[in-house]
Amino acid sequence: MKKATFRSELGGVANVERAMRRATSQEITRLEWALTFLATTASTAPVYRLFGTVWGIMNAFSRS
Repeated sequence: MKKATFRSELGGVANVERAMRRATSQEITRLEWALTFLATTASTAPVYRLFGTVWGIMNAFSRS
């Protein structure tokens, strides 16, 4: 009787381990997507900042 309880308990541990591996994999995938988005945004930010500076200078000279 004691062995049957031990076996079912081990099956439960294996199920929890498998569920945790799957959850970890899904979270890593989600974080990797966010990292790609962040890298793309960060690499284009200087272009937009430069465009804003040029726009501001053009407006300053056109109002003179």
